[in-house]
Amino acid sequence: MRIFILACFAWLFLLPVHSGYASTSLQQQIDESPPYGTISLDGCIYEGPVIISKPLTIKATEPAIIQASGKQPAITIEGQGVQLENIHVKSLSAEAETAVKMTGMKHQLRDMKVETNSIGIQLFQAADNVLENIQVTGQPEAEGELHAFNGIDLYQAHRNTITASTIQNVQDGIYVDHSHYNVIQQNTITYSRYGIHLMFTEGTRVLQNNARHNITGLMIMESERVEVKGNDASYNDRHVHAQGLLVFNVFDSVFDSNRLNHNRVGVYLESSEQNRFISNEIAMNFIGLQVKEAIQNTLTGNDFIANIVPGQAFGIFSNDVRNNYWDDAAVLDVNGDGSSELSHPLDPYFLTIVKKNPAYQLLFHAPGITLLKQVFKGDPEQLVFDEAPRAKPVMAQTKSSETRYSGRIWMSLIFLCASMTFFIVGRK
Repeated sequence: MRIFILACFAWLFLLPVHSGYASTSLQQQIDESPPYGTISLDGCIYEGPVIISKPLTIKATEPAIIQASGKQPAITIEGQGVQLENIHVKSLSAEAETAVKMTGMKHQLRDMKVETNSIGIQLFQAADNVLENIQVTGQPEAEGELHAFNGIDLYQAHRNTITASTIQNVQDGIYVDHSHYNVIQQNTITYSRYGIHLMFTEGTRVLQNNARHNITGLMIMESERVEVKGNDASYNDRHVHAQGLLVFNVFDSVFDSNRLNHNRVGVYLESSEQNRFISNEIAMNFIGLQVKEAIQNTLTGNDFIANIVPGQAFGIFSNDVRNNYWDDAAVLDVNGDGSSELSHPLDPYFLTIVKKNPAYQLLFHAPGITLLKQVFKGDPEQLVFDEAPRAKPVMAQTKSSETRYSGRIWMSLIFLCASMTFFIVGRK
């Protein structure tokens, strides 16, 4: 028996030690695979950089790590039809331009994790690609320092879809430059400079994203025909110029059903024309709406609730502002249509005195401040007027109607079940 136990121990000690590194070069596997082939990886560590320039599927049964430490990207994707799944990329070199670089078209990246000291994923002249469930994490910066690289970076990259991804500790979460008709949907960006940043884009759709705890949640600049709908850009207050939504030099675009709460500025609008702001919730910001040199925009059906300064305008202001809810408005609804017959001026009087003496913030909504605002009215040319403010919040009415509709459905089902029960029992 002792001899058997000693033999077992000897056998265990003589086993080769598994280092966790792959025994075969990943680049060699790529080179030897035929076009449209599949490479299955286990949970090993593979040394990069690797270049994939033909249609190929690489997926791992367990998360496989591809790491690189030099100037080259850990993964370079070219051509078309490359699919990567369940890959963990580590590119922590400060000299690298990007962790993953993609050109070409019709590639698919799914269930990937990228740890980087540079750009996470760069799409350069890349079209019709899908990025889904990507996690990009930059390295935490020192207190007060800003990150220098973006999470997902698009340049001259068109018709791509980025969805269900999580990005944090980068410069701009998703940066789109000179790239058109992309869809950015259901992503979460936190602790970065700008959550989603559009520059010189056309036809881009920004839908149902969550951009919180950044300097600015959504920054839309130099763009046209953009749709920004159903996003939550809240708690972006880490800087003196922080905003939930910034719109600069944007044309013919729609901003619909977004939540813009707990920011320093809810919406900042400048040098933009023919845009529509519809059904947005703008609440508990220091300044709800800030407008400068903007014309022919429409703001209707929005809720402005518990903002310290509801709104202010600078320079030329010629826009259609009506049927919004303002919690500080004097409302007189004579005909019962839900809108007030009294126009509502947005006087930034409180902001003016707070700038001179910040301690006056303690007097927010104090009766004395309200009285002073009535006595010392601001310059009418500097005021925003809602021509017909709503008597009740738009969102509250929508939720109430949905609740009533749901209640009616349940009551109908209950009556239907009761009727059927009585009918069956009666027949017996």
